[in-house]
Amino acid sequence: MKKLILCVGICTVFLISGYSQSKQAKEFVATKQLGLTVSTLSGTGIYYLIPINEKDNLKIAGIYIYDNEESYSDSYFSLGFDYQKDFYEEYTRRVYFMAGASIDNSVSNDNFFDGYDYDSKTSFFSLGVGVGADLGDRSKGLVFNLHITYQLTQSIDDNDRTRVGLGAGVGVGFNF
Repeated sequence: MKKLILCVGICTVFLISGYSQSKQAKEFVATKQLGLTVSTLSGTGIYYLIPINEKDNLKIAGIYIYDNEESYSDSYFSLGFDYQKDFYEEYTRRVYFMAGASIDNSVSNDNFFDGYDYDSKTSFFSLGVGVGADLGDRSKGLVFNLHITYQLTQSIDDNDRTRVGLGAGVGVGFNF
């Protein structure tokens, strides 16, 4: 049995190394994106992805909503960014490392601190790293993106609301 496993392992190594040498690395033309995102790390709202070069991108996201009713007034904001470094590329998918930060006044409380009394004036700061993927044509059309992060989220106004842990995000954008 050990000989069979060793033989299969050696054959697999030879097949993978032969396949990897036969494919040439391709560079993809980076495109700009405009879309919508919901992310615990890099912000919620409308995003704009700016290519820096073939492997590096900067994504800026944000939204501001003001609701003024007769009985109350409320506002919601989110502003953030992330830097993306590609480590795997194809025409229909891209996988990247990311680092980002954001500030908001509602998403972090709703996701991470729901048991606390909520003051609408409280703002939260998030900072972290993660891995993300874009699914869709790299040069035109719709692109779906998702990521998982490890991040620090802390209340700016109240020091006892700090969280370190997993976060996530999804979005849809359009290449142009």
